[in-house]
Amino acid sequence: MTPVLNSEKHTGFLAKKAELKASSKHWNDEIPRLAKILSPQYLDVTVTRVDDVIKDAATRAGAVPAATVVDEAAQAALKAEELRRTIAGEPLANPSSIEEQLRVANRQLTAVENALDYLDGEFKREKTALRIAYSKQKKPEHDRLMIKACASLLETHKAWGELFALKRHLIDNDVGLIGLCLTTPDFLGAPIDPYSEMADFFRAAKKEGFINAVPNELVLR
Repeated sequence: MTPVLNSEKHTGFLAKKAELKASSKHWNDEIPRLAKILSPQYLDVTVTRVDDVIKDAATRAGAVPAATVVDEAAQAALKAEELRRTIAGEPLANPSSIEEQLRVANRQLTAVENALDYLDGEFKREKTALRIAYSKQKKPEHDRLMIKACASLLETHKAWGELFALKRHLIDNDVGLIGLCLTTPDFLGAPIDPYSEMADFFRAAKKEGFINAVPNELVLR
């Protein structure tokens, strides 16, 4: 069955999310593999920070990593470019050394997770737009059915009112319910109670234009 909420963009988002999730799994597997090559003592570590591994490897080699200065504008531009490349399925770099491969693997994983977050937002916006469009499409059918249901309920309310009056007559005149009024739709509430759920329903239906008037006995005074 074809889903009612569907579009090329909606289908494209689903396919791209599946692709990115597969990529996320790949990089989550790749990072520990590279970390173990670079620093064998990390064999039992399940979550590895690439900077810790590279710093450890550099320390053992007698090198001290240089300090870096963060340029926020450059970082934002880099993240935007990484997002674009990741969604397009382009690799961020083609490193040769294990250290660079590990750095790039961590960048790739972060970029994939950022892309998934971005696509989740776009997917939700598209789904909301599809829901709104479909609801507008179904509104004429909805209104027709509501008018039909309300007309039937008004007739039901009228008949229930007459049956309720007979029941009260039997009780008030000490006749009792001897084989009469033993099965009544009491779940509808008293048909003369302006605070009943049915009264609330009729007021809401009138407000939305599905009935012309609320039954007189249910009007709030």
